Amino acid sequence: MAATSFGLPPPKPLQLQQGNTAKKWKKFKQKWSNYEIATGIAKKDKPTRVTTLLTVISKEAVDVYNTFTWDDEGDELKIEKVLEKFELFCSPTKNNIIYERYVFFSRNQDSGESIDHYVTTLKNLVNTCEFGALEESLIRDRIVFGIQDSSVRE
Repeated sequence: MAATSFGLPPPKPLQLQQGNTAKKWKKFKQKWSNYEIATGIAKKDKPTRVTTLLTVISKEAVDVYNTFTWDDEGDELKIEKVLEKFELFCSPTKNNIIYERYVFFSRNQDSGESIDHYVTTLKNLVNTCEFGALEESLIRDRIVFGIQDSSVRE
């Protein structure tokens, strides 16, 4: 992967084939936003921003881009519209909340996994569960039920 004149490599290409596409898109979008700001691309005109995105996003994502239908002429070169279309494509419907909650509630600390990593993983998993005001207390409960060390559990 080539680095820019700023020495920063672009984000890794967005893989759409397997796994949680919504999660992959969210991470790619965050990295893309950081990359745009750090390299100064965010200050460029919208077509330049779109073409740069399409250069780094991935071949399969460009194939998806080519299937988008646009509300107005020129929208295909407006970065906000392009990102919005990818958002809709990668998250077409609400995640299956029951399944997302199952994944959250069945996640236990792995052998050798640090408590910090385990807690971070739970905090990421809870984002798709829609627990509302119960979120913090359910993370706490999941930590108590899922940690390996019973002395820490007490």
